[in-house]
Amino acid sequence: MADKNDFSELLAEMLLRMDRQQGEIKQTNDILRTVAEVQGKMLHQIELIYTDQQQFNAQQIQFNARQEQFNTQQLRFNTEQQQFNTQQQEVNQAILGELRTIKTDVRELKEVVLNNHEERLRRLEEFMRRAS
Repeated sequence: MADKNDFSELLAEMLLRMDRQQGEIKQTNDILRTVAEVQGKMLHQIELIYTDQQQFNAQQIQFNARQEQFNTQQLRFNTEQQQFNTQQQEVNQAILGELRTIKTDVRELKEVVLNNHEERLRRLEEFMRRAS
């Protein structure tokens, strides 16, 4: 039969081991609690980032819609501006043609006036010679 002292030592050893295990379990639980807290904070941060990203995406969609509307209006304006430029070019060419015609007419008038003036001057000189 086993000695009472052997049982006491065995029992003391088991209690010592149980105390150590209890300490290790407490330490493990503390570590797990800390990990769970960190994971919870990380999850919260991820949720905040997700919410921010959703808001950004909604704003980006609105911006894209406004940009598309602006592009459509700009395209319409560019088309109208091109039509205006074409019409303006036609008007400018017509005016240029008229100015060229006027210039030619002025040259012709100048020649007629100068010729008439020279003719009158010549007649006046002739008259003055006859009168003297």
